[in-house]
Amino acid sequence: ELSAFSEFLTGDSERDQRNFRTLLATVTELLGEPDIELLLRKLLAHAIETTRSERGILLLLDSRGELEIRIAQDFRGHDLGPHPPMSRTIPQSVIREGRPVLSRVSGDGDVLEMTQSVAAMRLRQVMCAPLRARGKTLGAIYVDSTLRGPPQSLADLMLFHAQAGLMGLALESHRLMRQQFEMQAIRQQLRLARKIQQKLLPESPSEFSGLRLAGISEASDQVGGDYFDYFSLDVERTGLSVGDVSGHGVASALIMANVRATLRSLLLTRGSLGGVYGLMNRALCNDLSEGRFVSLFVAVFDPRQMTLEFQNAGHPAPILYTPESGEMIEIES
Repeated sequence: ELSAFSEFLTGDSERDQRNFRTLLATVTELLGEPDIELLLRKLLAHAIETTRSERGILLLLDSRGELEIRIAQDFRGHDLGPHPPMSRTIPQSVIREGRPVLSRVSGDGDVLEMTQSVAAMRLRQVMCAPLRARGKTLGAIYVDSTLRGPPQSLADLMLFHAQAGLMGLALESHRLMRQQFEMQAIRQQLRLARKIQQKLLPESPSEFSGLRLAGISEASDQVGGDYFDYFSLDVERTGLSVGDVSGHGVASALIMANVRATLRSLLLTRGSLGGVYGLMNRALCNDLSEGRFVSLFVAVFDPRQMTLEFQNAGHPAPILYTPESGEMIEIES
């Protein structure tokens, strides 16, 4: 892609050195300004100055593929507003063909080619070049002038094209850098969410009224909907729960946190399983989107009676293991 910009070389040693200095100045602007808006304004001002033009307009393709004016300013740096008069045909042609355009008049009787709108503005020189990077067109840079001044040459156009190429690379580089920063921020947020979710799980191992409890949950993503809990209901009894929210990621983790809070609140206030699932179900039906669900096993262990009272809503059956015999029994609802 960069090799195409070598067309600005003319064989004239003095001119080529001057052109190299121009491109080095452009590169310096690219490296020295992290703010994309300031960067684009500096680059456009640099292009206006090196082409000895009166105005410059930077156009970028939007998500629909339409050209949108991003920045427009004159050689003094004054903003020309969102809709400066210009020919749309020229940049559209440049975008379509992928090649720079130079159009000018040589005498009083000449009319600048392209469109009547350009001629009506009494423009004497127009240059436009595509902004490209990584094999795709991002937009176009356009400069024009109504002054007679020295006429632009094909070599000037090729230098302008090289500047446009560097601007395209700068735009793409900034987009990728911004994307990387956003991904880093998302990863940081997910790491924080994982820490918070792990804090919601009970400390392991723990002991309640002689009952030793331990559990672990490792999400396949940073966060997920897997859930277990145990906590004291009163001096003797212990509440136990194991559940799973459908799906993965942050949405499932948020639902899991809601399930935990609702279940704990209901068990602590009611003191038994009676009616808990009906209330849980109504609460979740109001909050969950279509297709989302929670499977949930909840139990209350009473060490005085040596009983385990439980309910199971669609979760895999818990297994009762007897170490002495090695027997494992699925506890059916």
